[in-house]
Amino acid sequence: MTPTADDLVLQLALGRGMVTETQLAQARAAVAAHADPATPAPGVLAVLAAERVLPASAATRLLAEEFDMPVAELGVLPAADEAEAWLPPALARRYGIVPLARVGRTLRVAVGDPLDTDALDGLRERLGLDIAP
Repeated sequence: MTPTADDLVLQLALGRGMVTETQLAQARAAVAAHADPATPAPGVLAVLAAERVLPASAATRLLAEEFDMPVAELGVLPAADEAEAWLPPALARRYGIVPLARVGRTLRVAVGDPLDTDALDGLRERLGLDIAP
């Protein structure tokens, strides 16, 4: 089975001493103990973030460093009309991608999961553009 982005973040965080085995076990236990059928169980990363063990911003930076990708500052996004011209909102939601800039035939995007190469390939095929995360 291919590791998920969450699995990779947890592995990196453990390797860099940002999370201990004990903290990870406690977070996994919290996920397993989730008993409310009306709401989905949180992920291990969400539990670690809620407990301020591993903030979401730290998890994002770990993945960005691992893949040698910049971290996108989403407060500096293109105007909605311009972004929609590059990538319709329905496609952006479907692929979990935010358009950042277009230069010629290349669309620069922010990705929620850099391990989801199927999303990047699908977007490349649908738009007929080069996609640069």
